[in-house]
Amino acid sequence: MNPKLFKAESTEFDGEGYGSFTRCVKCHVDQELGSTGVYDLEMTILADDPLLSILQVGSIIAVNPNMTDPIQAFVVEEISKKIDAEVDIYATHIAQHRAKLIPVAPVTANNLTDAITDIMNNSLETNPFSLETKRTSLLGFNTIRPMSFREILGGTEGSLLDVYSGEYIFDNYTITFVTKRGRDDGVVIAAGQNMTGFELIEEFAWNDSATGVLGYYYTDEDGLVSGTVQYCDDHGIYPYEKTVTVDFTDVFDSVPTANQVDLIAKGYISTKGYPQVNLDVAFDHYDPSLRQKIRTMQLGDTVHISNPTYNTITTSRIVAMDYDVLAEQYNSITIGTLKANINKVISEVKE
Repeated sequence: MNPKLFKAESTEFDGEGYGSFTRCVKCHVDQELGSTGVYDLEMTILADDPLLSILQVGSIIAVNPNMTDPIQAFVVEEISKKIDAEVDIYATHIAQHRAKLIPVAPVTANNLTDAITDIMNNSLETNPFSLETKRTSLLGFNTIRPMSFREILGGTEGSLLDVYSGEYIFDNYTITFVTKRGRDDGVVIAAGQNMTGFELIEEFAWNDSATGVLGYYYTDEDGLVSGTVQYCDDHGIYPYEKTVTVDFTDVFDSVPTANQVDLIAKGYISTKGYPQVNLDVAFDHYDPSLRQKIRTMQLGDTVHISNPTYNTITTSRIVAMDYDVLAEQYNSITIGTLKANINKVISEVKE
């Protein structure tokens, strides 16, 4: 499709707006999984495009961001006019851009449901977004200073992502907070079939990961209530334990029992990472078994990897996608390991 231009205050993007860019020579959307998620648009138009005269920073460009999602809105943040009569445009998804501009007063809540309600109610200016979740958590939520709506979603200490872990799905003005986005459609990349590249790098680098947690509650008035060590499900496969202690005092309004502390600790350890494993995989983009499935792949989808040479049968996720809006095809799909840092695991599948 050709990108369409809308005025800055638009809230609906299925119409024609000001019309389509007719002299667009490049347009692609980058999405990444992690934190609040990169979701950007970059495009180039020729200087004789009729819409250039009304294009400005703050304008909205609407496109299909991939092969599956509905039209999404991107707010223009930068316009660069070049001597070669080309104009480069950089825009950010409307949920990423506008969320930075909404201040939220400090929030105190006893659980995730109340936290989301209070975040919306404590917005100090009109908040056009809908923040939704089907998740539940008994962990309390507390911010001690005003934050932007974007900050409170994720990327800073004490944010929703920091406290509850999870991922976001952005659909224009609707933001959905999920445990894990994506699905498993049984996509298989196997050595000797459609696999064209494979590199597995294992290192016992823990970073901020943990295999167990000892939670506790403590105040000068009430004293100490300590739980027992709670382990992640797969802790037994590692050569030694890494158990951390965590103060859950702020989670409780009154003195908890040891069992209540353990319940919170169990939820905490289930969100922690595992030792770093870097897996680079490339596959044949035109393999008959994959061509149709590529059209329905989404960020966060699970991919199954098989390489008998190294006795490797594992799963990875799609952690980044680069979509060519004009050609309506992917420039690259990036596959990374489930527990890996997106900045350290890169596997690009080129056309």
